[in-house]
Amino acid sequence: DFGEFLLRGDFAYQGRTPLQAYGGTNEAIRDITTMDPVGLLGARASISFMDDTFELAAFGRNLTDNRSANVAIFLPPPIELVALQRREPRTFGVSATYRFGN
Repeated sequence: DFGEFLLRGDFAYQGRTPLQAYGGTNEAIRDITTMDPVGLLGARASISFMDDTFELAAFGRNLTDNRSANVAIFLPPPIELVALQRREPRTFGVSATYRFGN
């Protein structure tokens, strides 16, 4: 009768994936613009009170701190530029929720 405790974990896997269409023969560019297989792990714990009107939660995202590239842009010669965007780092947080009108 005190409240409800919930514990949730999630895991997402993505295999080796080309991030940019590249039809050239340069293997270094192909390797840089291809994402290696990656597994991402997250978790959340929450407790709710007052018939699910108020909830406190703690969470973690990217718990393995995988910072691999997930976006790539390749500009061919004469510019010859490869730009990569990396995943967000390991993140922790807390949240409080109040539901009006329950």
